[in-house]
Amino acid sequence: MLRVSPLHLLRRLALDFGYLLVGLPLGIAAFTWEVTGWAVSIGTLIVWIGIPIAVLTIAGSRGLAMLERHRAALVYGAALPARYRPFEGSLWERMKALLADTQTWRDVGWNVISLPIGIVQFTIAMLPLSGLVGLAMPLLYRQSSDDGFSVLSTTIDASDVSYFGFTVDSQGLAWLSVAVGIAIIAISLPLIRGVTAGTAAMSRWILSPSREEELEQRVEQLYETRAGIVDTAASDLARIERDLHDGAQARLVALALDIGIAEDKLASGDHDEALKLMAEARAEAKRANDELRHLARGIRPPLLADRGLEAAVRELAQRNPLATTVSIDVAERPPVNVETAAYFVVSEALTNATKHSGAASATVRVTRIDNRIEIEVRDTGTGGADPDGAGLAGLRRRVEALDGTLTITSPADGGTILRAEMPCGS
Repeated sequence: MLRVSPLHLLRRLALDFGYLLVGLPLGIAAFTWEVTGWAVSIGTLIVWIGIPIAVLTIAGSRGLAMLERHRAALVYGAALPARYRPFEGSLWERMKALLADTQTWRDVGWNVISLPIGIVQFTIAMLPLSGLVGLAMPLLYRQSSDDGFSVLSTTIDASDVSYFGFTVDSQGLAWLSVAVGIAIIAISLPLIRGVTAGTAAMSRWILSPSREEELEQRVEQLYETRAGIVDTAASDLARIERDLHDGAQARLVALALDIGIAEDKLASGDHDEALKLMAEARAEAKRANDELRHLARGIRPPLLADRGLEAAVRELAQRNPLATTVSIDVAERPPVNVETAAYFVVSEALTNATKHSGAASATVRVTRIDNRIEIEVRDTGTGGADPDGAGLAGLRRRVEALDGTLTITSPADGGTILRAEMPCGS
């Protein structure tokens, strides 16, 4: 049987009470903005001033709707999502897209009905306070020759005090108010929960994308990430081909030539020159092996495959010329593709910090929380990193291909913070 602690219930009640209490002022602001904005814009439409006023009204409407989405976090634990059409093309095309966006009119609709909803919410939120007044009635009532109430040293005639339909003009009726107050509180607590859940569900239905819109957005994301995967794979293949052609392949060709010349020298009896050529061939074979090892490390480092992310990242930090502090908490190894992507996020970030930032030190933090892995790399460099640069853009595509996100904060006054988050299964 599921048991809920009293502390959890009190916290839930406080959040619900706050949600209902904010509804009225937010509803007044939203209703006033919509009625005033649209009345002025429609009234001045004939002289074209109404068009920019309408655009301004829609912008404010979206802002108020976003406040409502964030208010829903008191109920759902996170703000409601929003999906607006992107603005592209000329100014006229953007304005048409703005007016044709169904989410725009959902926002307007919610803002208009938010005032009566806010009144209901505020009334429900005040019920427990009315119940508390009933509980305090015997303490306020003062028996005297002029039967009345004493509030803040001020005597109020009992005939002027009523509580839910009856005049409290005796001590017995004051105690009856206690029973009424208890009943009101008992009724209002589940009522607060029900009204909160109902209005939050209504706002979610109106202000959140529909199921079809969510699927459409998901298809768009998959299309973009698929394109990113294709671009990343093509870029990696081109890099591997280039490294093979310019590195290991060239060294193997030189190795074959040296061995061929050495064979000719042996056949002609020039053993000393043949031995010299064989020594050079041995050195060339070693360099080719190093090239191949480096190439394999660029695909998936052997240390990462054998010992996991922590050992590979710490080895990266040891090889990095910057003073690098590493903090890793990954109790369970993530899937291979996520692990590889996380490794290259750290590798690219440290490489950029070393080559371009002029940093003296860096900090790497890798954490697995539930079903996602979080990576953060900070450096003390000059900042100003371009998030759309070739290296970081490729890294972002690699992360987004795994349904992850990558953000870069690099102010011009110094320091760069790269954060990546990827789902890694249960």
